[in-house]
Amino acid sequence: RLALAHPIHRTHLPLEYLDADEHYSVTIRKSLLAIQEAARLNITNNKHRLWFSYVFTDSHFLFYVHTSMCLYALETMANEEQKQQFLPLAQSFRIITTYAQTELGHGTDLRRLETEAVFDRTSDSFVLNTPTLTSIKFWPGALGRTTNYVLLMAQLYTPNRDHPCGLQIFLVQIRDLNTHEPLPD
Repeated sequence: RLALAHPIHRTHLPLEYLDADEHYSVTIRKSLLAIQEAARLNITNNKHRLWFSYVFTDSHFLFYVHTSMCLYALETMANEEQKQQFLPLAQSFRIITTYAQTELGHGTDLRRLETEAVFDRTSDSFVLNTPTLTSIKFWPGALGRTTNYVLLMAQLYTPNRDHPCGLQIFLVQIRDLNTHEPLPD
């Protein structure tokens, strides 16, 4: 009742009557308010904050994947240095992540995943690549306009191996944190 009593629920038409831009505008406003209200009410447990936000936004919480999956992935899979660097930003919603696994040609069949992460010794970094049309990532939640980072699932290739070492998840920045403009390739 507390979530639904907020005045924002009386300030617009039902979402079904709005065009795409209006729908996004109202949904992002509600999602941001949900985060602020949860903080104001001192709802710090991630599960409770997620459910409060889900109810507050009439099931249209734009940060659902970030809150339900990505925060947990960072908490459980990142090393200590990565946690120190990224968790405070993710928990405060300064960075908003989504998860990209599903590919156009294979859906969620992990054995057929084609996205590659190849270690490049000269740059001491990984080069990420979707080498075919079927490897294009498909349906990552809120990727189009909302998120600025993505947790990307890829087949890991290391030097001197011509076959993948297995699946690995990579945290990749996709937008400028100040302007929210997409980063160049």
